[in-house]
Amino acid sequence: MGMGIGSSTSASGSSQSTSAANWQQRKQNFQQLSSALQAGNLSAAQQAYTTLVGSNTPPSDSPLGQIGQALQSGNISQAQTELSSLESKRSGGHHHHHSSSTDTTASTSSTSVSATASSSSTTGTQINTSA
Repeated sequence: MGMGIGSSTSASGSSQSTSAANWQQRKQNFQQLSSALQAGNLSAAQQAYTTLVGSNTPPSDSPLGQIGQALQSGNISQAQTELSSLESKRSGGHHHHHSSSTDTTASTSSTSVSATASSSSTTGTQINTSA
């Protein structure tokens, strides 16, 4: 029973690491888009946008979709305006991501503790206080 708990914690920790890595990559891609737009570089902004969204085209009425439409039509000033609007909306709800990365670290360390506790419980003791 203890090993089952340890296994599910391990799988959860692994998916959280992948999510954190994906989020970090998307953040970097968004920063490239932002930099290109701020520099007024239409072709770099279009390329950064394509890298950011990949095959997941956002809805046209979403802020990111609006940026994409402006870039597609070659209207860099409209894309810059949409970016400013998006960044001001994002700054309010951004704190959740920071706590998420702390949670991932906490989850990873609890995974190690669970695995240690599970392997030591094979000696016959059922005390599993660290998990």
